[in-house]
Amino acid sequence: MKREEYRKFQWLASVCIAVFILSFAVCLLAFNRSVYRLSSTDYCNGATVEISKAEAELYYGQIADSYCRFFTGKYRIAGYELSDENVHQLNRLKGYYRFAWILTIASLAGMIYSFRRLWRRRETMPCFYGSAGGACLVALLMLRIVTSKREVYAGLRNMIFRGDYGYFSSGDVLCKILPETFARNLALLYLGIVAAEIFVFVMIRVCVRLAGRPHRF
Repeated sequence: MKREEYRKFQWLASVCIAVFILSFAVCLLAFNRSVYRLSSTDYCNGATVEISKAEAELYYGQIADSYCRFFTGKYRIAGYELSDENVHQLNRLKGYYRFAWILTIASLAGMIYSFRRLWRRRETMPCFYGSAGGACLVALLMLRIVTSKREVYAGLRNMIFRGDYGYFSSGDVLCKILPETFARNLALLYLGIVAAEIFVFVMIRVCVRLAGRPHRF
């Protein structure tokens, strides 16, 4: 294979790694089941009902299980029913989750296809460039959340930086089980997952480099 063809596959692998880092972290984030709180208070039929941490995580887990189903999701919670407005808002967020899975699968396929061609000369430099590109994409995503006026991004911004869950209707249990720091903790978890992915790709590059120099043309 000529040098120009290798360059093409290097660029393809780098882009795929960058997209994979961005999107796969979103997919993993949806599997979080902790609400990071001790207790909450609900008002049911005029009486005050204490919601323990275990109950809050049970309710959140049921919501998250429905959210993680790619095609379906009824958002059924034991003893509670989400409002139509909140179901609609969750489904809007779920659209981004589905898109993240599509990007993850497509980028993974692109990486496999590229490295099948590059591995003959143990070419792993795209791991470094892709990691840098992934960090840039995540930074652009954070910038979009901070500056965008679209309802979804503005809602995420308010949740992360202000602890304001006005994106959802406050009429059901959804907002009652989420503490002010919930979205901020999820954002930190997302950045932690991204950092772990970057570390893995960089270590792949380092280990292959230490194992032996790549073939030269």
